[in-house]
Amino acid sequence: MTKSSNERMDRLTAETAQDRQQAAIDRQEFRTEIRQIWEYLRDRSSAQAVHSAYRMTAQAERALIALGGSSPQD
Repeated sequence: MTKSSNERMDRLTAETAQDRQQAAIDRQEFRTEIRQIWEYLRDRSSAQAVHSAYRMTAQAERALIALGGSSPQD
């Protein structure tokens, strides 16, 4: 190989190593963003589930009272 070929090969090898390193960083950042989105949706879903359970409990108490029962809090 000529000197210029060796220099080109060295340059390409260094660029490839940098590209691989940047790809690894990008993958990690992507995983972090996906995890944050997942946690947000999980937390949001949990809050909605708590709200739904509270709402259903309130509806059940009203139905019990309408049927002549008493509220569990009485």
